[in-house]
Amino acid sequence: MNLRKKTGKNSAKPSRQKSAVPRTAQQSIPMQRMFEDGTCRVKNGYYTRTVEFQDINYQLALPEDRTAIYEEWCSFLNFFDSSIHFELSFVNTATDSTEFEKSIRISPASTQYINPLDINSNYSEEDNPLALKADFILSLCELVVGGKEGLLPVEKTVIDRCVHLIYRKYFADPAPENMPLLEDLYNALLQQDEKEAHHVAAALEIYVKGSLNVFNHRTNVDINNRIVCFDIKQLGKQLKKLGMLIVQDAVWCRVTANRSAGKSTRYYVDEFHLLLKEAQTAAYSIEIWKRFRKWGGLPTAITQNVKDLLASPEVSNIFENSDFVYMLNQTNGDRQILVKQLNISPHQLSYVTHSGEGEGLLFYGNTILPFIDRFPHDLELYKIMTTRLSEVSEGDKS
Repeated sequence: MNLRKKTGKNSAKPSRQKSAVPRTAQQSIPMQRMFEDGTCRVKNGYYTRTVEFQDINYQLALPEDRTAIYEEWCSFLNFFDSSIHFELSFVNTATDSTEFEKSIRISPASTQYINPLDINSNYSEEDNPLALKADFILSLCELVVGGKEGLLPVEKTVIDRCVHLIYRKYFADPAPENMPLLEDLYNALLQQDEKEAHHVAAALEIYVKGSLNVFNHRTNVDINNRIVCFDIKQLGKQLKKLGMLIVQDAVWCRVTANRSAGKSTRYYVDEFHLLLKEAQTAAYSIEIWKRFRKWGGLPTAITQNVKDLLASPEVSNIFENSDFVYMLNQTNGDRQILVKQLNISPHQLSYVTHSGEGEGLLFYGNTILPFIDRFPHDLELYKIMTTRLSEVSEGDKS
């Protein structure tokens, strides 16, 4: 119960103290001093500091990365001795997915383009990055010209000559508009005297002036996002092989740029066995697989067709340069091939024989471990990752 004392009309009203309005940051956030490194002294013996950083997924990190993260975290905590009282507050901010990731869809009807002749100054660790780029362009032309014998020695010579010609303007003035196109290579070949140069140019014509000219444009998409997805499923049979080779070279350009900036690059290739069907894409795949490791690249190959993968004579190079293999349930034919390739014992083989979802074998160096991974279905990450048609929303099925 509240009791109020009645007052007459002439009673004096209590004085109302006017609150002071803060007019400076010092008045709004009381502090004694702000240091140049961003540390704020609130009062004697009490300091605060705000640090902005990008988060990483500890669960998905490689074992050596996890160890490094844990050791750095321990070092940070040990910096404060028992006499210091401290509190850590983490504030997560939402990330705009459109800024975080980029999906690049390449098809004959697409308006998103990747220029196969793109190059940067870090493309090769040698003084002349053009030599390595010329090797890629030779692989591209070999795929275009076709034939069991590949390019003739004279054809390789004229292509290499033309490659050096068309990049002169760009290296003299490395502006984006000076980056050569496939059409520049086509025109340079036509200007050569050798009939072999005209033969290669004739094979290139459909990709320059014909209906398959999707790769005769300047790159008009931003490939500097945190996550970039190259979607080439709509390229069609005639462009699929060429597209796979060009996308790999675009990824290599990104790896070299990231290495120069002190960043590592994770590269995931789905349906990897398709890259090993053609000699040109197989050879180039193995080459960049070897290069990736010393350039800060972490390639991961994904495939359900193990038999097709292991049928490639190049696959031994893949396994020799891979430290980690994640194997799920396998068919009988695939299991027999894997026994020979990976030296799996009969007991270990049982873990990939009629195994359930999330069950299989892990190969890490010389260690082979069986695993059971029950991924929770109630997580948002599961909804994003699932490929079951019954669990994919109508908007995502396209």
